[in-house]
Amino acid sequence: MKAFLKQRPTGRLLYLYAAIAGAIYPLGLAPLNIWPLLFVSVLVLIALLDNQPTKQAFKIAYCYGVGYFAVGASWVYVSIHDFGHAPVWLSVFLTLVFVLFLALYKGIMGWLVGKAYTLKGQMGFYFTFPLAWLALDWFQGVFLTGFPWLYLGYGLVDSVFSGWLSWFGVQGASYFAVILMLLTYLCLQMVRKSSYKGLIKAPLTALFLLWAVSMGSSLLMDKYSSLEPTTEQSVSVALVQPNIPQNEKWQPELLSTFIHRYHNMTEPLWGADLIIWPEAAIPAVKHRVENWLELWSKQAKASGSQLILGIPVYEAEQQQIYASVITLGDYQQRYDKQHLVPFGEFVPLERWLRGLIEFFNLPMSGMTAGRSEQKALETERFNIYPAICYEIAFSGLFDKFNKSVTNQKDSLIVTISNDAWFGRSWGPHQHLQIAQSRALEYGIPVLRATNTGITAVINHKGQILSKTLQFEQNVLNERFIFKFASTVYSKYGLIICLFLVVILQLLIVLTLLKTQKNK
Repeated sequence: MKAFLKQRPTGRLLYLYAAIAGAIYPLGLAPLNIWPLLFVSVLVLIALLDNQPTKQAFKIAYCYGVGYFAVGASWVYVSIHDFGHAPVWLSVFLTLVFVLFLALYKGIMGWLVGKAYTLKGQMGFYFTFPLAWLALDWFQGVFLTGFPWLYLGYGLVDSVFSGWLSWFGVQGASYFAVILMLLTYLCLQMVRKSSYKGLIKAPLTALFLLWAVSMGSSLLMDKYSSLEPTTEQSVSVALVQPNIPQNEKWQPELLSTFIHRYHNMTEPLWGADLIIWPEAAIPAVKHRVENWLELWSKQAKASGSQLILGIPVYEAEQQQIYASVITLGDYQQRYDKQHLVPFGEFVPLERWLRGLIEFFNLPMSGMTAGRSEQKALETERFNIYPAICYEIAFSGLFDKFNKSVTNQKDSLIVTISNDAWFGRSWGPHQHLQIAQSRALEYGIPVLRATNTGITAVINHKGQILSKTLQFEQNVLNERFIFKFASTVYSKYGLIICLFLVVILQLLIVLTLLKTQKNK
């Protein structure tokens, strides 16, 4: 790294280095989980962007983004090719368009950093880089339908910095990790500029203290993540993984087969506190299978179970279809998915795209988003925060559920998904890691039921207690002692994080001003 800092690559090699740095970033996330590579990737990007004017900074960061999303999100190819039945060339083209578009988020970040350097020099660069990273992460999560994927904070779930998530959330943890790398870069720069061996000791000592304090702060935050006493409950859960192939799921002639599969798999499970089926478990609209739903509801009531399942719901009066979660048993409720998957559940620019290729005409791709003011679901003992598919990536959804709760019951996150769309790619593993991060943020367990895996039970610390293998028919049927610890983040959201962001940014300015004055 020291040699790299001394002689930075130029010309096209500069863009190649940026793309490689971006490409190693996803290796720090699931399934490989080599989390130090997240820090290395960001450190290299900082070194490449330092002292770069606006246009050059945009190009460097854009190339970084291309590598970042090409490796981290190219699993969309599986959906387009395997299930959208697009030819290879078209699947590659559409995946490339997807990657090149997402890379603009990093490119814009680079442009902002370069502009700040052009206007204010080093002070502008150091001040803007962490803010631009945070702002573009946020924008990536809300623009159009939002794509809150590949955040640095997700990779901290199984790292020594996991404690940050319970105080600052995923995006806040990402910001502080970037600050850590910015300060690391400054220390390495001081080492590089030190002519005498004796002068090297000070920045190296500062670097050691920086990492020691950062790790120590995470351990303390993990220990004191909850402001309230931790509660504990014994819960028996049964998560059903039917392993229905995606290319068979919506074939009408197989509906009866799949209904009987669920029925038979669930028969020995009655009596469990919570029985959970995956997203769109029944591949038919709700009113077509009311007889079965009534039967299962009666069985749930008789056995003291609560059955939670995903099913499409058609509202004849509005002529709209919703991707829904319903509960059967003593408590009968419904939640409609708010964050729909583009092309999978609705088609953007439908008037022009619908029917062009099979990928733009997938089954159930004409759905309507649910109301944003929906409340958490309930069972006798718990509040249930439902999340369908990639809704688990939208932390704000759970903030709303938190605020909607008025009782004293403990809360659980129940997320149901159908990751068959992504085959054996990294997508399902990344999806599971996001669920782990939600558990850490809110200090509550997460129950994750999927069609083909990875079905999992996650505790309040984001640790996986039990999980299935992919592409096997299985049931997670166990009793767990769950702990519930309402975290600082669940109480205050981003307020504490934003307060510290302001303080840190002011400290950066004051430090840089003092440095310039000493010069």
